[in-house]
Amino acid sequence: MTAALGAARPLRERWLQRRDRWLADPVFRDQASRWPGTRALARRQAGELFDLMAGFVYSQVLFACVKLRLFDRLAAGPQGLLQLAGAAGLPDDGMARLLEAAEALELVRRADDDTAAAGAGGHARVARFALGRL
Repeated sequence: MTAALGAARPLRERWLQRRDRWLADPVFRDQASRWPGTRALARRQAGELFDLMAGFVYSQVLFACVKLRLFDRLAAGPQGLLQLAGAAGLPDDGMARLLEAAEALELVRRADDDTAAAGAGGHARVARFALGRL
């Protein structure tokens, strides 16, 4: 390593530490999100973080549906919330939350009479998940 590169490393590290302090400062983040020059960058980074978190939540919803064999139970036809909760060993409110999340991902569809059926994407997604291709 040349002397110039060796001297540049500490300079770069000091710059990165300063940048990290700025980014950790709520006042700086607030100003950066308002200033037109940095607004787009702040929004893009916030969007990337949202996508990362959403992807995690989506995968957990799908995993819970597969683990509880929800799609297998719905393959026979629509079933009621209480019936699904009992079969899965979940409290009613827990099954209601899972069905709500699965409906948002179009894995299941819910009717007004508190029944659920496999959604358009439910069977196809679980088949790919089971085959390791999700």
